[in-house]
Amino acid sequence: MSSSMSPVSASEFLFAPGDIVISPFALLAIGAQCMDALVRHVRGDWPEEDAESNRAAIKNGGRILSRFRYPRSDVDDDEQQVDVWVLTEWDRSYTSVMLAEEY
Repeated sequence: MSSSMSPVSASEFLFAPGDIVISPFALLAIGAQCMDALVRHVRGDWPEEDAESNRAAIKNGGRILSRFRYPRSDVDDDEQQVDVWVLTEWDRSYTSVMLAEEY
């Protein structure tokens, strides 16, 4: 997984994310990594298991879902991971960053 953020240009986006909503639980759990997940999502840097369905969703106007794992920033144990979902609605009106357990 990419962990360093490079400058972001909207021309790199595969789709417009609309309004961006980050859940407080995701922000608490992974902090600034929420932005990393969001950028990866709109650039098309998806996990292999999401890539085919996301390409089809962009082409056909469906929901785009990226599932990532990040180390928790709210605990002292570096081994603890959390599942983070980034979901863009079919009409591209908004994109949510949330913990998988919130869905």
